[in-house]
Amino acid sequence: MPRIWVLPEDVIAEIDRRANKLKERAFPHNGHLHYYSGPSAAVWNLIADPKEKNHDIAIAWAKAHGAMIIDDSPIGKFLTNYKGMGTFAYFNLNPRIPARDRRDAGLRPWKHASHLLALSAHGQVTTTVNGADRGGVYYTIEYANTMEPSYLGLSASEFLDALSTPRKKEVLNINMLPFKEVLAKRDNKGTESAHVMIQLGATRMALHEALEKSDPDYIRKALNLASKEVLRSPAEAYKYFLVSQERFLIDRADQMKGTAFAENFAKHQTPIVRKQRREERLDQFTSKVLFLIETEIAMMPPSARPDFIVPSYVKARAPR
Repeated sequence: MPRIWVLPEDVIAEIDRRANKLKERAFPHNGHLHYYSGPSAAVWNLIADPKEKNHDIAIAWAKAHGAMIIDDSPIGKFLTNYKGMGTFAYFNLNPRIPARDRRDAGLRPWKHASHLLALSAHGQVTTTVNGADRGGVYYTIEYANTMEPSYLGLSASEFLDALSTPRKKEVLNINMLPFKEVLAKRDNKGTESAHVMIQLGATRMALHEALEKSDPDYIRKALNLASKEVLRSPAEAYKYFLVSQERFLIDRADQMKGTAFAENFAKHQTPIVRKQRREERLDQFTSKVLFLIETEIAMMPPSARPDFIVPSYVKARAPR
């Protein structure tokens, strides 16, 4: 146990000290930053099993696409491993913090770090935030400061000078959507409309990737490289699409309570129905890609055919 217990503002001061020292290397995403959040309790309770937090999904997605989530930055690692236990566990045990305030105390350093992270955004921004809580860190801090950076009250002056204020490097796209179009949506229709646009962008991006990786040309190239991901890669992308789509629809129904859409969704799109439909669609897609792979292999000279074992996660086979 620590001999001296510190307060959230002490941790925040240490974040600033480290950010000032590291400057742009505090969040070294090299122009591809990935946000994650949620889903909210309301969405989580209605998700069809198996359930997985957006954080876990984002970790795998960012790794596969060369993006950086806050956890992988020097500042994020500092907070995750603070005093060998992380800020949440540390402040949950901290006798200087009233019990009712301990969760918020653990979150405060992350909020500050997320603010600095958002100010470092440039180039490509992607998200795993479908179904996120409107009061969460992403919506109130990361999303807000990506759209319109705020430097009020910040003291990490050397870090901010290195970034330049306002940004010297622009955000170009969010989920493959031109940033200027998302910004225009916010200015014309409001914050929530732009957030809906971003969620739909994530869903479309995942479907685009799945279809691209299930294209015969892509499969042919992957087979020539003897890629073990020739089937898993498009299947994982399609699964990401299905999960994103489901969370978006649940969130929209929750935001539109009392409307015909919400009532119809609750009546006909139960978790059991959604789970069954999601599994059917994934099986159909995977079987289609598997058939394309088998066709490409059959067309190769026998000596050039790679060994290909159908993965155990393939549940169904399309009828021949």
